[in-house]
Amino acid sequence: VILSLSGCPATNPGTSGNGRNLNRNLNAGNRNANASLNVNGNGNLNVNANQNAGNANGAGGNGNVNRNANVNGNVLFVALLADCRVVSFANPASVASGTAPTTNILSGATTQLDDPTDIAVNGGGELIVNNSDANKLLVFTNATSATGSVAPARSVSGAATLLDNPRSIAIDLTNDVLFVANAGASSSILIFTGVSQPAFTGMVAPARRINSAALNGPLGLNRDAAGTLYVANNGASNVLAFAAAATLDGTVAPTRTLTSTVFDDIYDAFVDTQDTLFVVDRSDSEVYVFTNAATRDGTQAPSSTLRISGASALAAIEVDAADHGFIADEVADAIFIIDNISTRSGTVAPDRSISGPGTGINGPAGLYLLMP
Repeated sequence: VILSLSGCPATNPGTSGNGRNLNRNLNAGNRNANASLNVNGNGNLNVNANQNAGNANGAGGNGNVNRNANVNGNVLFVALLADCRVVSFANPASVASGTAPTTNILSGATTQLDDPTDIAVNGGGELIVNNSDANKLLVFTNATSATGSVAPARSVSGAATLLDNPRSIAIDLTNDVLFVANAGASSSILIFTGVSQPAFTGMVAPARRINSAALNGPLGLNRDAAGTLYVANNGASNVLAFAAAATLDGTVAPTRTLTSTVFDDIYDAFVDTQDTLFVVDRSDSEVYVFTNAATRDGTQAPSSTLRISGASALAAIEVDAADHGFIADEVADAIFIIDNISTRSGTVAPDRSISGPGTGINGPAGLYLLMP
């Protein structure tokens, strides 16, 4: 995979993305924690996180897909590649177009944000940001209230980390594990353990590494309730599934490989609480839906196909327990919201969108939905 990123422009955060350089040349190439959040009368989010690192050695394979316990409403985090920021929206399914974000971590020397492409929240209530261009992971305390020019509490970088154009991350809160998709010279999945602990800082080496001949430009990672890691394998136009992913190490073959004649430019793959797989195709502005994801293997036809009207370059997807789909469009500067997404098909207009100057959405590349 050859990936050309523009770097962080010196622009006013929240301004239009017109004129930015988002050139990308790609050659054919859970979540369970003890944290409580609430929205106060001013619309700000407060978090009281009780860290539960779980089995930090990653020995377990199964885990609950819930991303945080005791959450009063969902929180959607968005990595903005165009101007190097991270924003969040409380109760995103009901956010009106033009609504200002709840939090807004700015670009700059203090925050160290440099081409953020994905985000996640660990078991300590900390926000982990994947910095693709800088080969660095940043950790910010108090994920739901960190805003402005705030310095990260910790950063992970250096040769020992093996980070090489990391494109996506996925969190396993049960085992306190972070998966990182390397899409550089050698495609691989890095596995870091104890990621909610103070020792997760500096030149920390991954505990394990998945090397597989099947990996070819992995761009999107997500984990299901059974501990299976799904990989949007862009270079091979397929979706790989690695069962018990937290325990894997070395050269391993995927448990399953899902291919389809409709796959073209696969950017993300997400499995919801009903075992439905959603696959994002960037070039065709389509989302492919596969029910009974755990049984899918080999060449498969999607259960349904959604063509998103008005879309330009789809990059990521998250789906909540109420079947609201959130789809990031990196060029249209929008998060499209599709209600009852698993039951829709054909050409679909977004029911709502998070877009417009007030939202600050500018080149959204990655999404993470914090759910009850």
